Amino acid sequence: MAKVRCCLYVRVSTEEQVEQFGLDSQIRELKALASKQGYAVIETIRDEGHSGTTLDRPGLHILRDLIRNGAVDVVLIHDPDRLSRKLVHQQILLEEFQKSGI
Repeated sequence: MAKVRCCLYVRVSTEEQVEQFGLDSQIRELKALASKQGYAVIETIRDEGHSGTTLDRPGLHILRDLIRNGAVDVVLIHDPDRLSRKLVHQQILLEEFQKSGI
């Protein structure tokens, strides 16, 4: 049986966040979770220095393309606000993900 294909998405936008919740720290925690769940991490997407108040982020575009193309089964994020700082954007993204079976 094939492993579940997993994508990690991490983001920080400010220096303060880098110190508290750095990308490397987020990646370590998400990789540990993926391993515990038996997921195969096929992609780690980093959006460093990009605000979570917009959907126009390079890494988020890559993530959405992977999902639309059926390249991943699961997306892991450290916290919902890493995906977006706006609830309406989170809802848009979650609807897209769910339509693709994510």
